[in-house]
Amino acid sequence: MIRLYRLLALAAWCACLAASAGAPQALYCPRADGPITLDGKLDDATWQSAPVRDLARLGDQAPLQPVQLRALWTADGLYLAFASCDQDVRTDQTTRDARLWETDDVVELFLSIPGMTGSIVELQLNPRNTQLDILHRPGASFAECVAWNWPGFVTAVHVDGTLNDGQRDAGWSAELYLPFAGLRDLGIAPPTAAAAPWRLFACSMNRIALSPERLSREKSFWPVPSADGLADDAEYARLYWIDQRPTTLCEGFARIVRGHSRRYDGLLRDHRGLSVPWEYDTTRADAVLSWETARLPNPLPDPVTLAFVGQIAQENGAANPDRAHFDLLLGDRPVLRFVPFQTADCAWQQDDVRLSFTLLPSPKPRSGLYRLQLPARLLTPGRPARLALRWAGDGPPTIFSLKAYTDAALCADRAR
Repeated sequence: MIRLYRLLALAAWCACLAASAGAPQALYCPRADGPITLDGKLDDATWQSAPVRDLARLGDQAPLQPVQLRALWTADGLYLAFASCDQDVRTDQTTRDARLWETDDVVELFLSIPGMTGSIVELQLNPRNTQLDILHRPGASFAECVAWNWPGFVTAVHVDGTLNDGQRDAGWSAELYLPFAGLRDLGIAPPTAAAAPWRLFACSMNRIALSPERLSREKSFWPVPSADGLADDAEYARLYWIDQRPTTLCEGFARIVRGHSRRYDGLLRDHRGLSVPWEYDTTRADAVLSWETARLPNPLPDPVTLAFVGQIAQENGAANPDRAHFDLLLGDRPVLRFVPFQTADCAWQQDDVRLSFTLLPSPKPRSGLYRLQLPARLLTPGRPARLALRWAGDGPPTIFSLKAYTDAALCADRAR
């Protein structure tokens, strides 16, 4: 049980995060709407539209080497994926159930599954696709826990670079497939959309050679743990099962095209927990904010509703904030002018384009969910849409922050 004790000593979940979101942290896991090829590359269209969670360092700090987690499910099993920015991918272990966390770059998952009272599943994977799976059971020795294997556990990795040579790499990605049939040996029924959520904690370790004599590492987590206390699985993030992605509410932000990022600042909290803000700052001569939505459904509903989270700020509490107007563009075409500095729910309409704003509970004021309703004739089925924000030139200096990865299903739930 050494490994579990090490985790417990390190990571009690930060209760203030749950309080800020109004509920425990959550990952809404949709049913996969297309095939997934296990090759570690995450380039399947299904992965591109999956909800994302950004891992963070202790103290809610943005990692120097960002890591993201995705999750999908089918009737047969759970798919999990990591995408890790890693400038120096390092790994040595090639033997299953080796102590990967001691020597390698590694991603880790801890699962608390309903019906497995007192037991925790731990999964690890390194860039050589070396697996470690452990079933931590009360009263069992560490050797007994490690001897357990999840039946049918399949993984794949892709390294964008080279291993262990000190050359600059782009990173690596990993896919993990957990067949639900493997739960039957534990007397656990596979989940359904109506099933109780699983509980989940994710961790990443990136080792960095600062010099030939010095090897450092960066740890990042989701949810973010505190440095003291003991972990309780009641405080893990919740993994909710969604039967399908909403067809009338689509992810309005999936990838930044151009914008300013405060990536090295502390991660800001919002209704969903943590996010990395991309911003349009009208005080900068090169200010621009352009982004792509998730891949749109095919066929398209009509109209299409895109959801994204935005937050507004003005310098020194500037007066007359209602005079700051922005133009929202679809591609290069302005489709609507709006006033984002709001303290209550509101909406704007221009021809057959409608934008609504719902204020969300957040320690940061004026953070809310935007729903952009567009006629299907303006969009291309099966492809992402490109949106942009442009200051209309009136009002005081203004910053609009776009929050990374809305997770439309969760936003819709929070904004009811």
